[in-house]
Amino acid sequence: MWKLKFSHLFGGYGYYVFLASIFTMLFGMMCSVGSSSAFDMFFGMIIGIIAPGIVVYLFQNFMPDVLEKRNSAPAPDWRDLEPYEYEELLAQQVKKSPAMKYFIYAQIPLIIITCFIAASNGPMAFLIMEGIALTVCLSHYIITALTAGKWENVDATAKVAEIPIDDTYTVTIRYKHGVEYKPYYIYYLNSGRYVADPDQLYSGSTVKIVRWGGSVIYLRGGK
Repeated sequence: MWKLKFSHLFGGYGYYVFLASIFTMLFGMMCSVGSSSAFDMFFGMIIGIIAPGIVVYLFQNFMPDVLEKRNSAPAPDWRDLEPYEYEELLAQQVKKSPAMKYFIYAQIPLIIITCFIAASNGPMAFLIMEGIALTVCLSHYIITALTAGKWENVDATAKVAEIPIDDTYTVTIRYKHGVEYKPYYIYYLNSGRYVADPDQLYSGSTVKIVRWGGSVIYLRGGK
């Protein structure tokens, strides 16, 4: 079940976490610019990149009310799929990972980094960070592609659990040319707090999660 947390690791606020990471990364670099050690600059940069994500994740998952709901939430009640649920599962397609989009986004902080440290060890630092970004994107793409191929062979041994939505909220994303409002849905299990988007919702008040062969997936059949 923990794999489902990665679909919305920051509860829909990933756009803002990304922007905050750029600013805190630059701040970390500026704080370490007086050091002669390339490691100090690299360390300050890495801390700046991950700090906003850690703060948002801890705030969303470890507040007292969240822990209270998590501790009182039941484990998933797995059952056999009904015939119509099995047909819905066969009909839906697992979305491939938009890896290139993530990879392009990753270039923004890397280009900024290169501008700051190109005079010394910039080329090597750029290659290292580029390698990390490429590895993450390719790994995500490969895992998603393998998962999609696996679910094409699902059989009647799959199990499903129906879980009620506990709360909903809307994330406002402001772009240069407009505003986008994205709804998100919260549900709780004994393993933690989970967030789903409209594509992952089965109906207006529930999500259905299918488990098969060590993997889990949202059933998206019945809006």
